[in-house]
Amino acid sequence: MSDSFDSFVIEREAQNSIEELLLLEDQLRNEVMKICQKEFITQVETEACLDRFADVDQLSNLCDKKEESFHECLSGEMHRLFNSTSALNLTSSSHLQCYESMRRYNPVIKSARFWIQGVAVLSVGIFGLCGNIITILVLKGTKTNRNFNKLLMGLAVVDSLSLLSMIVEVSIINSLLPPGYILPFWYRIGYPYFFHPTKGMIQTGSIFMVVAISAERYKAVCHPLSHRHAPSKFILFVIFISITLEIPRFFQFRLITNSTDFYATDFWTTDLMEDPDYIQFSSYWDEMITTGAVPLLALIYFNARMILKIRASSRFSHRFVGNSAHSSPRRSTIAAEIMSTSACKRDHPDHLVSDSLLGNKKFLMSRSFRSNKNKPDGENSGETPSDPFPGALLKNLTTVVDTSSGEERESTMILVAIVLIFMACHSYRLALKVYEAAHPENNTAEHYRHCQKQNKYHVPFIIHILMNLSHLFVVLNASTNFIVYCCVGKEFRTRIVKISVGIEKNETGVE
Repeated sequence: MSDSFDSFVIEREAQNSIEELLLLEDQLRNEVMKICQKEFITQVETEACLDRFADVDQLSNLCDKKEESFHECLSGEMHRLFNSTSALNLTSSSHLQCYESMRRYNPVIKSARFWIQGVAVLSVGIFGLCGNIITILVLKGTKTNRNFNKLLMGLAVVDSLSLLSMIVEVSIINSLLPPGYILPFWYRIGYPYFFHPTKGMIQTGSIFMVVAISAERYKAVCHPLSHRHAPSKFILFVIFISITLEIPRFFQFRLITNSTDFYATDFWTTDLMEDPDYIQFSSYWDEMITTGAVPLLALIYFNARMILKIRASSRFSHRFVGNSAHSSPRRSTIAAEIMSTSACKRDHPDHLVSDSLLGNKKFLMSRSFRSNKNKPDGENSGETPSDPFPGALLKNLTTVVDTSSGEERESTMILVAIVLIFMACHSYRLALKVYEAAHPENNTAEHYRHCQKQNKYHVPFIIHILMNLSHLFVVLNASTNFIVYCCVGKEFRTRIVKISVGIEKNETGVE
């Protein structure tokens, strides 16, 4: 009886020891998991950390001859190996500054991200996509200002690509997907070498398309007799600039592969993107100069010169042409000036002179000459046979010039409105880039991890809110051009009505 009881007690003690050991191992694994998740951000790095300390027996063997408790020993050995291993690449971060508590402001940031980057960016982006599609359809059928309209179509295409990028990445992936959602495999694989560089090229192209349109209008308004470049040359130049400036983006992220699970591949920043000097240089050169100050200064120069030219032309027209109906000698003088100007135009290529203007002039010449030829001498109303058409030609020329000037003014007004919206939206973006350039250390993964350990933000709380608004301003800039065309472009509105009526007739079957 005593032997049976002793064996029962020994068996229970052994069973309790095994259960206690298993419990301690489970606790250790949970502790390892918590530390790995706290130290690392991506799923791949967290799994690598767990694999590093998966062998609990190896840790427990170190505690066989220790006097301290088994649990304390295992925890201490794990932390010692964790802090000493080079694979985790831990460095001293005492010089890095952290800001507000995540626990306090996380609900506010999540709410702002959802409503600003999620709902607002998605809603405005869809509206902008529809507006840009309508813009392309309308401008494609417009006959006047072909060069200007083709460039506006190019801007609408680039803005549409920018909106698609913002909707997919900023709105859906970063804001509307539930927390803990694993990014699609195709997105993780393509982000470092396709999505990230392409996004930068599209944004740069959108900026320089506005500059290209301003340059084309500047040449048309301020240098009307000079050679006009084809729209394709402006577009090719924008593509070249966009690709050249965004080449460094191919070296900013890299893929992290998992030896056991290929589909666990993720992306992470490269050593280049971890360098504060490169971050500061990139912010100064790429964001603040090449896509910031240079385009803004070019837009200010081109549009200021156009506005001054149009004002000068309006004063000249009001002074000389506006009173020509009350003074026949002045009309003759103006006619002579127009003819002399036409003679000067012969030194330039023929395509610089309007075909309709030449046709009207020839028609009026023949008509007026026949009319004067059939009249008796002295009944030609004071006009000499050597110059048979100045009055009629002046009237026709004035009408054509006024129509052409009206189209130029309308095009310039559209461009100025686009530029003002562009400058307002991108000035906000540049202000945030100035902050990044002044604090390059805030953008490193080391700083982020250091502050995350303390459950604090690596940048001020308000910067997160302002970044959400920055994305919304970019989407607004790419979505509001359609409203400008509707408000300023009379022919644009007419074309929309005709297209709408045509669609309605097709739906109802009315011929």
